Parts: sequence; C-alpha cells; structure tokens
Amino acid sequence: EPSTSHRAWFRKRLNARSTRPDIKFIPDHPCHIGSRWRRYTFSKKDGHQWWNTEGRTIRVIGDGPYVITFAGHARTTVETFPWKNEFPKITIDPSTEYSIACWDFPEEWIGGTWYMRAGPGMYCRPVLNPPIYFDTNTTQLANPVVPLPAVGSGGLEVIDQQKNESSGQEFILLNGLDHDICTQLPDIMYEEDPPVFGQTPDGMWLQFDPRYDVEENTAENPLRDGGGTRTLISNGLAQCSNVRRNVFNEHGCILSREPTTCKGTS
Repeated sequence: EPSTSHRAWFRKRLNARSTRPDIKFIPDHPCHIGSRWRRYTFSKKDGHQWWNTEGRTIRVIGDGPYVITFAGHARTTVETFPWKNEFPKITIDPSTEYSIACWDFPEEWIGGTWYMRAGPGMYCRPVLNPPIYFDTNTTQLANPVVPLPAVGSGGLEVIDQQKNESSGQEFILLNGLDHDICTQLPDIMYEEDPPVFGQTPDGMWLQFDPRYDVEENTAENPLRDGGGTRTLISNGLAQCSNVRRNVFNEHGCILSREPTTCKGTS
C-alpha cells in the first residue's frame, strides 16, 4: 500500500478547544459547518484560566434570579445559586469578585462540579455547573443570539452520546448558517471577547464552543494561498502553511497567484 501522511491524518481529526489563534491554527466560526455548541455553562477551558486570573473572576448579580458572569461577561441566569448541597451555603455578595482559580477543572455537564473561592483567604467551595439560560429580562445580555436549527433536523445534531454525564449536552452544526447575525460576529474571536450564544426553535440555549479550525493542506489538495488569509485575519498570529518544493510535495506543487498568498519577506 502507498505510504500515507500522519500529519494529514492528525489534522483531519484534530478537535481541541481553541479560544485564540496561534501559529498553527485559528478558532472556527459559530456559523460555519462543524461548529460546536454546548448546554452547560463552564468548560475545562475556563478552568485553565488559573494561570491568568487578572480580570477572570466570577460575579453574581441580582438577588434572585441571579446572573452569573465570568471575566465580565454574562454566562447564564439561575433562580438560586447552585451551591453543592453537602457544603454550607454562603451568602452571595454582588459587589464581590470570586475566583475560579481552584484545584480542579469544571466537570463538563449540567450538574457537574466546579469550584469557586468564596472570598479572599477562603476555601474553594463546590458549585453545580448550571445550564445556559436567559429569561426575558436578561436576554439582552446574550445579544447577539445566533438562531440555530432544531436538534435532529439534520442541521444540528447531538454528539458524544457515549459520554454518560454529558450525553445530549454537546452539539455539532452540520450545515453552515447564512444569517445577518453571522456578519455581526468577528472572523476570529478571542477568550477576552463576549461568548456567543445560540437558541434553537424550542427555546433551548447553547453556547458556541470554539475548536481548532484546520483546513486541508495536503500534497494532493494544497491550500491555494498557503494559509495567507488566516495569517491576515489573525494579524499574523497564524503562520503560513506553505512550504518549499520538496521530494514529498513535488508532484502536487503549484505556483499560486492568489492575492493573499503567503510569501517570504526577504
């Protein structure tokens, strides 16, 4: 059998979360085919912020229902704050910023555990991961809201059904969206940006869960611009994907005349 490329196999199946571009990848877009969405509020990517706690704190606004914010952006609305039952409840102070910088990452399902430090010098307290929800009084905090197709319609489908805890709580968009709201969203979103929320026709709220967007770039089907477009929209953070002609790509090597083609600077 002919030899195959491990790099091409890896890139085709790569599915890691990405909240910012780096030298190899950029995050996908909420309206593009294959975008991922979730029902639970906090993910492990939020837990990774322990190394960068400046401005990345929890605030709980209101006196019931409560709006839970993270890093200054609304994440969900809850009727009662979801402390885990076996620990004494603490009165929430809307003027206090609480840290998520504890020892464990959030469990990625509704009712999973995440930890919040309930004040300076206090222990981390377990909290239940709430579903994403905004009522008529807080919907404006989620704007703009991406209108998503119904689950099971062929446009939005459940994924990871083998994961018992999060079954039915993660989704993939099988068809791209062509909606005016899509043009209001930036080409690339960063972790400092407000989260993007969507809603299905039956009222279910979801949050966009960005993943690495890896375009096919093989000897048989190379990128026409060598990744130049991605380099431009990421302000140079994502580097070019084209390489010099060599023994591995010479049979498919092309000379690109695309205006965004990556090229050397010297």
